[in-house]
Amino acid sequence: LLKENRFDEAEQVLRAAVEQDGKDLLAAVMLAAALEARGQVKPAEKILLQAEAANPQGAAQTPLIQLCLLYTSD
Repeated sequence: LLKENRFDEAEQVLRAAVEQDGKDLLAAVMLAAALEARGQVKPAEKILLQAEAANPQGAAQTPLIQLCLLYTSD
């Protein structure tokens, strides 16, 4: 869905995945990407920070999460 620029549908599917399993880092990163693609930077940052809080050990071992968090503002 993201490759096809179907961001609304992608957000619905990914948000459901994140709500079902808050520790799903891949779903969180993809949801953040969908939000960011639509210009919703702050909500995207919030999703990444929540994913890190829900699964700190997994986030620490996931370079993509660490890279994304480098670019979040306080």
